[in-house]
Amino acid sequence: MKRSDMILAAMEHDVTACTADKVLDAMKQEKSHAKRGFNWKKTMILAAAVFLMAVSVSAAAWFSAFGTVFDVPVDSGNVKILNLISTNEDVQWEITEVWFDEYNIHIGGTVTTPEVLDPDGEYMALCYFREPGDEEYGIMTAYVLPDGTDTTVPFIMNGGSGKNPLRDVDREGFAEDTVTLEMEMSLFHDKSEVPQDGMYYLEDYLVYQGEWKITAEFTSQDDTAVSVNSRVTGVDADGTAVTVESLHLTPFTLELIGENLTDSTIVWVKLNNGTYLGKENGLYANTENRIEYRRMDDGKYIFCFEKPIDPTRVESVILAENWEYRHHGDGSVQELWHTILEIPIE
Repeated sequence: MKRSDMILAAMEHDVTACTADKVLDAMKQEKSHAKRGFNWKKTMILAAAVFLMAVSVSAAAWFSAFGTVFDVPVDSGNVKILNLISTNEDVQWEITEVWFDEYNIHIGGTVTTPEVLDPDGEYMALCYFREPGDEEYGIMTAYVLPDGTDTTVPFIMNGGSGKNPLRDVDREGFAEDTVTLEMEMSLFHDKSEVPQDGMYYLEDYLVYQGEWKITAEFTSQDDTAVSVNSRVTGVDADGTAVTVESLHLTPFTLELIGENLTDSTIVWVKLNNGTYLGKENGLYANTENRIEYRRMDDGKYIFCFEKPIDPTRVESVILAENWEYRHHGDGSVQELWHTILEIPIE
């Protein structure tokens, strides 16, 4: 399993408003980069310029946590640091990237440490966060991505997961275009050193002592979202009309609003490579990504993807039902389903 996939798998199980040890416990199962007239001086200068450009591009890609973890480019919003208080200035956390909507928030940046971190370690820290004035804190896990050569490396954290193993909660992000968060980074540790069984105190396994309090203003700036506001109607197997009145698709979320939408309806996202995101086996299955959170509420479907997608690669959204396999005597398998409706994405 690639490191990026391990990070994404662990991010599925981030939890909110609970203890750091419970966060670690919830993640324990997830373990799962010479012609005449030739001007040598000019050529050397050009070569140096090209080399510096390549180094700059490489460094920018490496220091992008989004670019390191996500397979699809994600538009980062604006990050404005309003305040920073540290009890250990030998370790510096810098937030540089953000992506959020009503159901997700992803934050990326860099952390600089006095020593080079072991690339085989599983370094992470806990980030408690809240909007100013809120009494309850949420919690995110910051996953640090060392390369074994540099003291400045990317980190990424996710605060939107609804895959909460401790309690039932709705997946939450932020509906506003701009949000201010008060964050406290602490408990910087190496998970690979923490015992897998038995009682322990996380404080005994810290890589660096300290607390880092950051207040930041985040502004969402994703221009890749796609909306379809034309009414599309189909009929289910019982003859009931099913209608989708609007569709909104972003790299991380699909939102459908309509009538007679039920929990039993299957939703697949058809990509331009012929696979159906949300269909994890059988014909046209997409095994590179999955819908890891879904909710139906008052005529609205919400689906969040494990990894970001490129909305321009989506051909349509399919609503189906009665998906089944039929095994025949000759050993062949027939796969059947009833398509209720298909919404083209133009």
